[in-house]
Amino acid sequence: MRKIITFSFLFSLICLSFSTLACDISWFEKEKEVKDEYLKKLFLPNIPYESVKVMEDNIGRRFIVIKTKEKITNKMLNEYNDLLLSRGVNIYGTFHYGVFSWQKTVTDFAITITRKIEGEPDTIEISESVVKDPIKKEPIVAASAKGKEIRIAIESDFGKTWKKIKIISDKEPAVPEPKIGRYPGAKLKEVSSYGRGRMLVYVSKDSLKEIVNYFEKKLKKIYKKVSIPQKKEELLKIYEEYEKIKKPYRYAYSLEERIENPKLYAHPLKIFGIRTISQRFDLEGSLETSTEYYFSEVILKRSIDPNLINYIEIEIREN
Repeated sequence: MRKIITFSFLFSLICLSFSTLACDISWFEKEKEVKDEYLKKLFLPNIPYESVKVMEDNIGRRFIVIKTKEKITNKMLNEYNDLLLSRGVNIYGTFHYGVFSWQKTVTDFAITITRKIEGEPDTIEISESVVKDPIKKEPIVAASAKGKEIRIAIESDFGKTWKKIKIISDKEPAVPEPKIGRYPGAKLKEVSSYGRGRMLVYVSKDSLKEIVNYFEKKLKKIYKKVSIPQKKEELLKIYEEYEKIKKPYRYAYSLEERIENPKLYAHPLKIFGIRTISQRFDLEGSLETSTEYYFSEVILKRSIDPNLINYIEIEIREN
């Protein structure tokens, strides 16, 4: 009797596995091409490819499917990602190596298209896609690559519905200026409070280098303790010390190098509420007395999206 039960259980398990596999196969077999020349052109790769199609499965889920002529490598994906960014396409997350799966959920993932609006300065439009797992209702790793195929899951209205965002507002909130002052010409975008402190967000179109230098001087004038990203001369001193004790030092890019090259240390960040690929620079000053602790923190963000790169977000936190 035990053997019969065991065999029956195994047989049921095999049938269930086969049924699941058949369901997956039928899902891919039942995909049909959707005519969308805009998305096809937007996602055309810079590597040899056989086809680029917008596909839809039997329950309405859509994918951008790219068939390449060569096996996909990490270098190819990096170059492809740079190409998409140059077109205003931000993949807010990382590519997954392997077969696409609805079960691979993450804390945050999105694909955002940005574009300028002719005749409306300092204003852009965005179209955003956040595909979620149907069961967990969490964002999924939507961009996958395996073998000679890239598969990107998108929402059905991606590239069709757009939201207008005013980067520099016409009116500013009426609040007191921060202790370290505002950067000259910067426009206040929003203000929020937390505990005994507050956060002010400004936007400027000046160069990142000028903004960093301004706040460095301001912080050093007000506070005894100041922290800023390492400059070239500081890194050279670290290298020299490690050379003396003959220990390797992991190379880190200096402040100057990062300012000069927007791609260095760029990663998924929200800037002006837009999920994009950005650099972040932290500058902080603090002063501690016997009874109080005062600080001002300046967080500068620069997107490498060509439609956003000319704007610097200046976030000031203070107590």
